[in-house]
Amino acid sequence: MIKTILVDDHQLILAGLSQMLADEKEIKIMAAFTHAIDAYEYLQNHTIDIVITDLDMPHMSGIDLIRKIRSTNPKQKIIVLSMIDQQSIINRMIKYDVNGYLMKNELQTELSKAIHTVYTGQLYYNKEIKKVIFQSPESKVVGSSRGIPKLSMREKEVLQLIMKEMTGKEIAEKLFISPGTVITHRKHLLSKLEVKNTAGLVRRALELGLV
Repeated sequence: MIKTILVDDHQLILAGLSQMLADEKEIKIMAAFTHAIDAYEYLQNHTIDIVITDLDMPHMSGIDLIRKIRSTNPKQKIIVLSMIDQQSIINRMIKYDVNGYLMKNELQTELSKAIHTVYTGQLYYNKEIKKVIFQSPESKVVGSSRGIPKLSMREKEVLQLIMKEMTGKEIAEKLFISPGTVITHRKHLLSKLEVKNTAGLVRRALELGLV
């Protein structure tokens, strides 16, 4: 059972989200809050798998909530569900290690998929958010005085396709290379970015603006 709480200052949205997830047998909504401070206080006394929160809220914003959660529980899984698609805000959320980011206009199937994906330890950024990330001027810079590892052109191509959730076979077909070569490039990427798996690779690439 994936224990989840919802945070949004609109009661109708909370009711809608609860209804959308009502038929999900593996997801249990433990509580819903219209005030971020109440959600934070709840988290001090309860163990929750995933926090789903809006960003633009009065009194305490979702950004402040995430910052406070990260200061006390760095491993708490957090999904942002917002109408905000500003590059600066998305970058800030990546800095705060949010595990997922979706726009509020997403369908029930995508929200459910995001919850299950994040629960297994992976990141989930929907296509609209990834598009914003990829269009960032910062995403064009590879290698700098900040210690960002330098990637070959082919490694960058493989990384971009991994970020698009393509399989090794699909990447091989797309780039007209063998699956074994894809595996080799992936190993080089893991080594250069100093991570152990694909989830870490995606997170590190987002943090460094490599794609």
